[in-house]
Amino acid sequence: MKPYTLTIRFRETDEYEAEVGAFMRDLSKHTDKSKNKFVIDLIGGYMKRSEQERRENNFIERLRKMI
Repeated sequence: MKPYTLTIRFRETDEYEAEVGAFMRDLSKHTDKSKNKFVIDLIGGYMKRSEQERRENNFIERLRKMI
């Protein structure tokens, strides 16, 4: 598979984005992971949680129909 590149910009005029950008800039101080691995792990975790939430919602919907 061909490598996929993503560029992220953090706007300094947005307080939240500036805070996240500063964290990413200093990431090596917080963890042993590279920025690339850190972002990949975040996205992967989000994907897993989203799938789990979808399954739970489907299960709840089936229970509602049964009741």
